[in-house]
Amino acid sequence: MAARDLRFLLATEEEGSITLTQKQRQEILRRLEKLETENEELRQKLEERERELKRLRHHTAELEVATPPSKQVDRLSMPAPAEPRTKGRRPGGQPGHAPHVRPRPDHVDETLDLTLDRCPDCGKRLGDPSDCYERFVTELIPAYLFVLRILVQRYWCRRCHRFVQATTDRAIPGRQLGPRLASTIVLLSMMGLPVRRIQETVATMVGLEVSVGEIQGLLEHTAEQLGPEYGAIREEVRSAHLVQPDETSLRVNGANWWAWSFATEHAAYYELDPSRGQDVVERVLGRDFPGTVVSDDWCAYNCLGGKRGVCWIHINRHLQAVEVAHGILPRGPRDLASPIYERRGHPPTTFLRFAHRLRALLREAVEWSENTPTSALPAREERARRYERGIRRLCDPASKDEDVARISRNLLKRIPYLFEFVRDAGIPWHNNAGEQAIRSICVKRKTSGGMRSAVGARTYARLKSVHETAKRKGRDFLRIVMEALTHSLLASRPQKTLGG
Repeated sequence: MAARDLRFLLATEEEGSITLTQKQRQEILRRLEKLETENEELRQKLEERERELKRLRHHTAELEVATPPSKQVDRLSMPAPAEPRTKGRRPGGQPGHAPHVRPRPDHVDETLDLTLDRCPDCGKRLGDPSDCYERFVTELIPAYLFVLRILVQRYWCRRCHRFVQATTDRAIPGRQLGPRLASTIVLLSMMGLPVRRIQETVATMVGLEVSVGEIQGLLEHTAEQLGPEYGAIREEVRSAHLVQPDETSLRVNGANWWAWSFATEHAAYYELDPSRGQDVVERVLGRDFPGTVVSDDWCAYNCLGGKRGVCWIHINRHLQAVEVAHGILPRGPRDLASPIYERRGHPPTTFLRFAHRLRALLREAVEWSENTPTSALPAREERARRYERGIRRLCDPASKDEDVARISRNLLKRIPYLFEFVRDAGIPWHNNAGEQAIRSICVKRKTSGGMRSAVGARTYARLKSVHETAKRKGRDFLRIVMEALTHSLLASRPQKTLGG
């Protein structure tokens, strides 16, 4: 019998409608007390489960939003289904715009004159052509393996008491692949092809069988020869005005390593290291780095003593995590639209007001910075201080809303870095350049799963640095690799061999 029925019996007995014996009354009271105790225990368990569910929702939302797009596989990272375009401009070229066509070739290797004697339809004999127009076709010549035979003449030097021989820049010592073919293999690796795919590509294109060990050895040898170039890139990054670093995980020989990127406008430096700590930052940039670093809120960058900027997109991810946990469609860092609810529930009013005001403050700061002259330094300094005061007024570390209190504490710790983009127009308010620099490694992680050895990891970091920097500077990566491979030959001239 339920507690409600037992209470009804007691109430009816008090009204005099029924008569209960003393034993019956005691039994009803005993059962009622037992049911109330069980109900209280169940109520406490339910509250505990609700708190755990809330914690798990917040934790899941933080993982969904804070996880980089390269690792997301849930609905947040999946593109929305394409909707039919019902308004706005049509896709493709717009009316009145000049068409985009391939430019004419700068040279012609062969001219083909197409003529006809008879009509291809009826067979009637034709006379002179009525008119003529020209077409340009760019074709690829079938690959041909050029094999160079080198006769090495050795000479006995009476002064050195050794055999000496000449060197050439058309061969790599100890290898049967020439510098141009070797550079092509290195380029294929930098384009994201695993070693097995490089092996297959070379066999398909030119009919050459190359072993996996030979390809890996060639990559390591090339990375060793590019050591001076790699060091120069590091020095260029250390002397840059603005550096945007980022890091992502990468498996190396089954262990968890970290791929670091340090991107500037004209260079990108990469390191693969087992550590995600500040020792990598100190080794690459140094504690006395004179420039500005714009990064996410990872604590490893706190060791730097220079100017710092914080990525507001990463700050917004904390807001998005709370929105997802409460069934609210996550919004951008400057999106002031009304929240869209994906499920029923009680919206966190305090948090929504806090998030709206924070995004409004960021939007105002970005628009003001973009519309203010770069040289207006006093006005920029004053406006940055004004926005910092706004952050202090907005944040409430003692708020009853746990999310508002947590995000407020995080913002207050980073107040000196939040509005550096207002003080200096050359500093961005986001870390998109760092995200883009690390993205290719994320793609490689998905296709290959990681690296097999520490040597291979550091080889890839060195080659990747030279390749990415060459792209940013508009330099020919193939030529850089060929010069590195051949320069080492010419620098060692004359080559000596021990006499037998």
